[in-house]
Amino acid sequence: LFFLYFISACQTIINLKFFLVVVDTGNVFMVYLLSKKSWKKTLLYGLNPITILVTSLHGQFDVLPIFFMLVAVYFARTTGMLSYFFFSCAVGIKTWPVLFVAPFLRRVRPFYGALLIPVVVVIISFAYSFFFHASI
Repeated sequence: LFFLYFISACQTIINLKFFLVVVDTGNVFMVYLLSKKSWKKTLLYGLNPITILVTSLHGQFDVLPIFFMLVAVYFARTTGMLSYFFFSCAVGIKTWPVLFVAPFLRRVRPFYGALLIPVVVVIISFAYSFFFHASI
C-alpha cells in the first residue's frame, strides 16, 4: 500500500511541477512581449538559474502571480478593466503583488476598475474554500 501511495504522490508532484514549468514558459513569452521582442532581456529571465530551481525543484508557485502580473502590465497598455482583472488574480493567488498596487493604479485607467481587485480576491478565496473544504 505504501508503494501505491508513493507512486500517486509522485505523480501529483510531477503534474504540479510540470504545470508550473508551463506557466514559467508563459512568463518567458510575456517578458519577450513586454521587452519589445528583445531576445537578450528574455534570455536573462528565461535562463535565470534561480527561477528554474525555484519552479522545477522546490515547486513554489510564485511564477503564477508573476504570470498574472505580467499579463496585467501587458493589457495596461490597451484595456484597463482586463488589466485590473489579471492584477486581482495575481493578488488572489498570493498577497505580495499588493506591493505593486500604487504604481499599477497610477498607470492604468479608469480608476473605478480598481474596485474589481477586492471583488476577484474574495471570489478566489470563496472558490478555494468551497473546492478544498477549507475555512477562510
